[in-house]
Amino acid sequence: MPHSASLPRAYDQRMCSAQKSLLRHTFAGAVLLLAACGGETVPAESRTSERLGAAPVQRGDAGFSVSFSGRVPRLKGPPPDTVRVSRFLARGEEFGDISQVFLVDRYLLAMDPYVDPHLAVIDRKTGMLTARVGRHGRGPGELQAPRWAFVSSRAPLEAKVYDFQNRALTTVRVEESGKATIRHDRSLNVGAALESPTVIGSTVVSNGLFPDHTLLVAGLDGKPLAQIVADPPFDERAMPHVVGRRQLNRNFLATDPGRTRIVLAYQWRPRIDFFTAEGVRYGSVTGPRETKPSFRLEGSRFFWNPDNVMAYVRATATDAAVYALFCGCSLESNGLPRTVHVFRWNGDFVGEFVLDREVRSIAVSEDGSELYGSFVDPEPGLGVWKIPAKFHPAPTSDGEPAP
Repeated sequence: MPHSASLPRAYDQRMCSAQKSLLRHTFAGAVLLLAACGGETVPAESRTSERLGAAPVQRGDAGFSVSFSGRVPRLKGPPPDTVRVSRFLARGEEFGDISQVFLVDRYLLAMDPYVDPHLAVIDRKTGMLTARVGRHGRGPGELQAPRWAFVSSRAPLEAKVYDFQNRALTTVRVEESGKATIRHDRSLNVGAALESPTVIGSTVVSNGLFPDHTLLVAGLDGKPLAQIVADPPFDERAMPHVVGRRQLNRNFLATDPGRTRIVLAYQWRPRIDFFTAEGVRYGSVTGPRETKPSFRLEGSRFFWNPDNVMAYVRATATDAAVYALFCGCSLESNGLPRTVHVFRWNGDFVGEFVLDREVRSIAVSEDGSELYGSFVDPEPGLGVWKIPAKFHPAPTSDGEPAP
């Protein structure tokens, strides 16, 4: 049976429960199931650029000299370094499938589409689950498809959580005891499908399911201010199908803890783009390992081929480095990623290491010494990996990575 792709959709438990086990065991399968299941759909206004027409299009490339070298070797063969899990978190607690994990100071915020409430708060030191918030729904304090979070305040400790299906930011406050409360923040139905909206100063900057531009800058009221174009990997000539371009140009966003720099890691090209907080791209590199996007058009429909190979599927960052989760796996292999590529903020490649098990999402501690990851086998859970020192370079005093 051919694989038909459409806009990614969040999991809907009522309509797709029969496919749960397959979704757990294959990241590639998740790409297909999210397109096939009757879950979250992109609203009609997200399928057109009409509401964004008033937002001017800006070129995203830097017009000034910046410190960027972008030295990346070409690699062959398996990664030489394997890092083994050192401990497990929240053992004995029930998870369905932790799709995303984010660092919130001494806590982890784990997002689980299968468990209601959808957000779990885990103490990084004790490994204990301290709270669950965000019951399923569309009302105040409710979530349907949380996908993204960032720390918005440290006193009190708060994180903003973006719900892809509800198109809204929600605030989660974590008390000293580890207990948490949740409240609705603001709607972000900007007329486009955002993926990782981040408040930077008085604006919201986000990537998204954009066919022809790279970042969207909006006001805190959700009004689009600018569409930033920075050479998407697939243009209209390479892929005339608009849904195909939305898929092929998909990327994953991360920022440094202070939200002064942005990085985008692309899913269907092994490419990493580096931006200032204002959305100016100051550099771009091709990753050390090649991948092969494979797709076709049949009439008016876009299809993935079974030998289609994914590149990057998640990204996270510290002040010193970017950690991009590399898959290198095809739809045929039904695999989850295990390899982490490390880059300095000047684009230089630091190295790669492989985890001892497949993971779905990662976060890295502020000093780069520990990696937190969610896995699905032998059962869904969270683990901690000690990152060898050579993979977490120290930043210099001005915030730029040391050479």
